[in-house]
Amino acid sequence: MANGLTNQYSLIIKSFGFTTLQTTLLGCVNGVTAFVSLATAAIILAETRNCRAWLSVAAYIPPIVSCILLLFLPWSNRWGLIAAIWIRATGGIPYSVVMIWAANCSAGHTKKTTVIGLYHVGYGLGNILSPQLFQPQYKPRYIVTWAVILGIACVLPMMIVLYLRWYLQTENKRRDALAAQGLINEVGVIKHDSQSSDSVSEEVVDARQLDLTDRENLAFRYVL
Repeated sequence: MANGLTNQYSLIIKSFGFTTLQTTLLGCVNGVTAFVSLATAAIILAETRNCRAWLSVAAYIPPIVSCILLLFLPWSNRWGLIAAIWIRATGGIPYSVVMIWAANCSAGHTKKTTVIGLYHVGYGLGNILSPQLFQPQYKPRYIVTWAVILGIACVLPMMIVLYLRWYLQTENKRRDALAAQGLINEVGVIKHDSQSSDSVSEEVVDARQLDLTDRENLAFRYVL
Protein backbone atom coordinates (compact mmCIF):
# COMPACT_ATOMS: atom_id res chain seq x y z
CA MET A 1 0.00 0.00 0.00
CA ALA A 2 2.99 2.32 0.33
CA ASN A 3 4.19 1.67 -3.21
CA GLY A 4 2.15 4.56 -4.58
CA LEU A 5 4.84 6.77 -3.07
CA THR A 6 7.30 5.61 -5.69
CA ASN A 7 5.30 7.25 -8.44
CA GLN A 8 4.42 10.29 -6.33
CA TYR A 9 7.86 11.15 -4.92
CA SER A 10 8.58 13.93 -7.41
CA LEU A 11 5.20 15.56 -6.87
CA ILE A 12 5.51 15.30 -3.09
CA ILE A 13 9.03 16.73 -3.03
CA LYS A 14 8.09 19.57 -5.37
CA SER A 15 5.12 20.42 -3.15
CA PHE A 16 7.59 21.15 -0.34
CA GLY A 17 8.70 24.21 -2.31
CA PHE A 18 11.68 22.90 -4.31
CA THR A 19 12.33 23.72 -7.96
CA THR A 20 12.04 21.11 -10.71
CA LEU A 21 15.84 20.66 -10.86
CA GLN A 22 16.12 20.41 -7.09
CA THR A 23 13.26 17.91 -7.05
CA THR A 24 15.05 15.72 -9.59
CA LEU A 25 18.35 15.80 -7.68
CA LEU A 26 16.75 15.25 -4.29
CA GLY A 27 14.73 12.37 -5.70
CA CYS A 28 17.96 10.55 -6.55
CA VAL A 29 18.71 10.23 -2.84
CA ASN A 30 15.80 7.81 -2.53
CA GLY A 31 17.55 5.39 -4.88
CA VAL A 32 20.81 5.65 -2.95
CA THR A 33 19.18 5.08 0.44
CA ALA A 34 17.18 2.15 -0.95
CA PHE A 35 20.33 0.52 -2.38
CA VAL A 36 22.33 1.00 0.83
CA SER A 37 19.53 -0.30 3.04
CA LEU A 38 18.90 -3.39 0.89
CA ALA A 39 22.62 -4.16 0.65
CA THR A 40 22.95 -3.84 4.43
CA ALA A 41 19.96 -6.15 4.92
CA ALA A 42 21.50 -8.74 2.59
CA ILE A 43 24.77 -8.68 4.57
CA ILE A 44 22.91 -9.06 7.87
CA LEU A 45 20.92 -12.02 6.55
CA ALA A 46 24.09 -13.66 5.25
CA GLU A 47 25.88 -13.30 8.60
CA THR A 48 23.04 -14.27 10.95
CA ARG A 49 20.50 -17.04 11.43
CA ASN A 50 16.76 -16.86 12.12
CA CYS A 51 16.65 -13.07 12.11
CA ARG A 52 14.20 -12.51 9.26
CA ALA A 53 11.43 -11.28 11.54
CA TRP A 54 13.70 -9.04 13.62
CA LEU A 55 15.22 -7.50 10.50
CA SER A 56 11.77 -6.84 9.02
CA VAL A 57 10.52 -5.25 12.24
CA ALA A 58 13.59 -3.03 12.46
CA ALA A 59 13.11 -2.00 8.82
CA TYR A 60 9.57 -0.80 9.59
CA ILE A 61 10.77 1.64 12.26
CA PRO A 62 12.14 4.36 9.90
CA PRO A 63 8.90 4.37 7.80
CA ILE A 64 6.89 4.75 11.02
CA VAL A 65 9.06 7.70 12.06
CA SER A 66 8.72 9.06 8.52
CA CYS A 67 4.92 9.00 8.63
CA ILE A 68 4.87 10.67 12.04
CA LEU A 69 7.18 13.43 10.82
CA LEU A 70 5.13 13.95 7.66
CA LEU A 71 1.98 14.19 9.77
CA PHE A 72 3.22 16.59 12.42
CA LEU A 73 6.18 18.63 11.13
CA PRO A 74 5.28 22.23 10.22
CA TRP A 75 4.93 22.80 6.48
CA SER A 76 7.72 25.41 6.67
CA ASN A 77 10.26 22.74 7.72
CA ARG A 78 10.81 21.46 4.19
CA TRP A 79 14.19 19.84 4.91
CA GLY A 80 12.66 17.91 7.76
CA LEU A 81 9.89 16.77 5.43
CA ILE A 82 12.32 15.73 2.70
CA ALA A 83 14.42 13.83 5.26
CA ALA A 84 11.23 12.00 6.29
CA ILE A 85 10.79 10.94 2.66
CA TRP A 86 14.38 9.70 2.44
CA ILE A 87 14.27 7.49 5.53
CA ARG A 88 11.30 5.60 4.11
CA ALA A 89 13.70 3.60 1.91
CA THR A 90 14.07 0.81 4.48
CA GLY A 91 10.41 -0.04 3.90
CA GLY A 92 11.47 -2.07 0.86
CA ILE A 93 13.42 -4.53 3.01
CA PRO A 94 10.45 -6.42 4.51
CA TYR A 95 8.93 -6.98 1.06
CA SER A 96 12.02 -8.86 -0.11
CA VAL A 97 12.72 -10.59 3.19
CA VAL A 98 9.16 -11.78 3.82
CA MET A 99 8.77 -13.03 0.25
CA ILE A 100 11.75 -15.36 0.69
CA TRP A 101 10.67 -16.18 4.25
CA ALA A 102 7.23 -17.22 3.01
CA ALA A 103 8.81 -19.53 0.44
CA ASN A 104 11.22 -21.00 3.00
CA CYS A 105 8.36 -21.67 5.42
CA SER A 106 6.26 -23.49 2.82
CA ALA A 107 6.94 -27.16 2.19
CA GLY A 108 5.94 -29.03 -0.93
CA HIS A 109 6.44 -27.77 -4.47
CA THR A 110 2.72 -27.14 -5.02
CA LYS A 111 2.23 -25.09 -1.87
CA LYS A 112 5.49 -23.20 -2.28
CA THR A 113 4.62 -22.03 -5.81
CA THR A 114 1.08 -21.16 -4.71
CA VAL A 115 2.35 -19.09 -1.78
CA ILE A 116 4.74 -17.13 -3.99
CA GLY A 117 2.00 -16.60 -6.59
CA LEU A 118 -0.48 -15.30 -3.99
CA TYR A 119 2.22 -13.06 -2.52
CA HIS A 120 2.65 -11.36 -5.90
CA VAL A 121 -1.11 -11.10 -6.37
CA GLY A 122 -1.26 -9.17 -3.10
CA TYR A 123 1.66 -7.04 -4.23
CA GLY A 124 -0.16 -6.23 -7.48
CA LEU A 125 -3.39 -5.33 -5.69
CA GLY A 126 -1.46 -3.04 -3.37
CA ASN A 127 0.05 -1.26 -6.36
CA ILE A 128 -3.42 -0.79 -7.86
CA LEU A 129 -4.90 0.63 -4.65
CA SER A 130 -2.00 2.71 -3.31
CA PRO A 131 -2.12 5.54 -5.90
CA GLN A 132 -5.73 6.17 -4.85
CA LEU A 133 -4.43 7.45 -1.52
CA PHE A 134 -3.07 10.54 -3.24
CA GLN A 135 -6.36 12.25 -4.03
CA PRO A 136 -6.39 15.99 -4.93
CA GLN A 137 -8.55 16.79 -1.90
CA TYR A 138 -5.77 15.61 0.43
CA LYS A 139 -3.22 18.14 -0.89
CA PRO A 140 -0.84 19.54 0.18
CA ARG A 141 -0.29 17.77 3.51
CA TYR A 142 -1.89 14.42 2.59
CA ILE A 143 -2.82 13.89 6.25
CA VAL A 144 -5.26 11.08 5.45
CA THR A 145 -2.72 9.46 3.14
CA TRP A 146 0.12 9.36 5.67
CA ALA A 147 -2.23 8.17 8.42
CA VAL A 148 -3.44 5.26 6.26
CA ILE A 149 0.10 4.34 5.23
CA LEU A 150 1.25 4.51 8.86
CA GLY A 151 -1.45 2.09 9.96
CA ILE A 152 -1.76 -0.29 7.00
CA ALA A 153 1.75 -0.28 5.53
CA CYS A 154 3.84 0.10 8.71
CA VAL A 155 2.26 -0.77 12.05
CA LEU A 156 -0.07 -3.57 10.90
CA PRO A 157 2.56 -5.57 8.95
CA MET A 158 5.03 -5.14 11.81
CA MET A 159 2.49 -6.70 14.19
CA ILE A 160 1.81 -9.52 11.71
CA VAL A 161 5.53 -10.30 11.37
CA LEU A 162 5.94 -10.44 15.16
CA TYR A 163 2.92 -12.72 15.48
CA LEU A 164 4.20 -15.00 12.71
CA ARG A 165 7.57 -15.38 14.39
CA TRP A 166 5.94 -16.25 17.69
CA TYR A 167 3.60 -18.75 16.01
CA LEU A 168 6.33 -20.45 13.97
CA GLN A 169 8.68 -20.64 16.94
CA THR A 170 5.91 -22.19 19.05
CA GLU A 171 5.18 -24.71 16.29
CA ASN A 172 8.87 -25.63 16.03
CA LYS A 173 8.99 -26.32 19.76
CA ARG A 174 5.86 -28.48 19.53
CA ARG A 175 7.38 -30.52 16.70
CA ASP A 176 10.66 -30.87 18.56
CA ALA A 177 8.72 -32.30 21.52
CA LEU A 178 6.91 -34.76 19.23
CA ALA A 179 10.22 -35.80 17.65
CA ALA A 180 11.74 -36.39 21.08
CA GLN A 181 8.86 -38.78 21.80
CA GLY A 182 9.43 -40.59 18.50
CA LEU A 183 6.01 -39.57 17.16
CA ILE A 184 7.20 -38.05 13.87
CA ASN A 185 7.78 -40.20 10.82
CA GLU A 186 10.38 -38.74 8.48
CA VAL A 187 9.85 -41.24 5.69
CA GLY A 188 6.97 -42.15 3.42
CA VAL A 189 6.00 -44.80 0.90
CA ILE A 190 5.43 -44.31 -2.83
CA LYS A 191 3.51 -46.98 -4.70
CA HIS A 192 4.46 -47.79 -8.29
CA ASP A 193 1.94 -49.52 -10.54
CA SER A 194 3.50 -51.80 -13.15
CA GLN A 195 2.47 -51.11 -16.76
CA SER A 196 2.95 -54.72 -17.85
CA SER A 197 1.31 -56.48 -14.91
CA ASP A 198 -1.05 -55.96 -12.01
CA SER A 199 1.78 -55.91 -9.50
CA VAL A 200 2.40 -52.91 -7.27
CA SER A 201 5.81 -52.06 -5.86
CA GLU A 202 6.53 -49.79 -2.93
CA GLU A 203 9.45 -47.45 -2.39
CA VAL A 204 10.43 -45.88 0.92
CA VAL A 205 11.46 -42.22 0.44
CA ASP A 206 12.19 -39.17 2.49
CA ALA A 207 8.97 -37.40 3.48
CA ARG A 208 10.17 -34.27 1.71
CA GLN A 209 9.82 -36.05 -1.63
CA LEU A 210 6.08 -36.57 -1.20
CA ASP A 211 5.01 -32.97 -1.94
CA LEU A 212 3.59 -32.72 1.58
CA THR A 213 2.86 -29.25 2.90
CA ASP A 214 4.65 -27.95 5.98
CA ARG A 215 1.51 -28.69 8.02
CA GLU A 216 1.40 -32.30 6.82
CA ASN A 217 5.13 -32.98 7.19
CA LEU A 218 5.84 -32.65 10.90
CA ALA A 219 9.53 -33.27 10.27
CA PHE A 220 9.65 -29.84 8.65
CA ARG A 221 11.03 -26.96 10.71
CA TYR A 222 10.24 -23.31 10.10
CA VAL A 223 13.01 -20.75 9.70
CA LEU A 224 12.60 -17.60 11.72
